[in-house]
Amino acid sequence: MCELRQASQQKAVSLKEFSRKKANEVLAFQYGSIAVNGVDTTAQLAERLLDYYFPKCEGDDEDDNAIISVKEDPALHTVGRLSNKVTRCVYRTVFK
Repeated sequence: MCELRQASQQKAVSLKEFSRKKANEVLAFQYGSIAVNGVDTTAQLAERLLDYYFPKCEGDDEDDNAIISVKEDPALHTVGRLSNKVTRCVYRTVFK
């Protein structure tokens, strides 16, 4: 049972790496760059709205929001940062 579990976990990791590699290849072309710019613009708007409706508290740590550069990984350029911010805002609002 453990061998089957390890094999399926390894396949999942391989698929994730393959998917990320292919996404980066697609985003490296002109239309991919246009898509990334659209995502960036939308993410910036979403961040401004989050900052407006969920202002920062004193204890908020911006280190979690380190920007992943386009060259490093275009598929995760700003989505991770935005996701962390949304998670913190919702958590803080729900548990006030």
